[in-house]
Amino acid sequence: MRLSHRDLESVTQSVGELYAVTDLESLPRAMIAILAKLVPSECISYNEIGPGTDRVVAILEPHLTNIEKLLPALGEHFHEHPVVEEARAHPARKRSAALAC
Repeated sequence: MRLSHRDLESVTQSVGELYAVTDLESLPRAMIAILAKLVPSECISYNEIGPGTDRVVAILEPHLTNIEKLLPALGEHFHEHPVVEEARAHPARKRSAALAC
């Protein structure tokens, strides 16, 4: 599938918006907002692990009010997440991912 001219312009503009973010604290929310404009979805998640697996950041937009019900399943299957597996294989690296769901 090829990008249309409009899609290419949107992606190019989004890259510029990301470059305009000057502090790391704002970057995850900016990534979520930009991805929301590019990819229609019900929710968008930003996940960051590392180095190692001692620090985990997860941001989900929109915030799901019933997310607490899902935490036991997340804990049970957390080790299966590809980003977590990669973090365990290479603990010195930091990883982040933004996903549309």
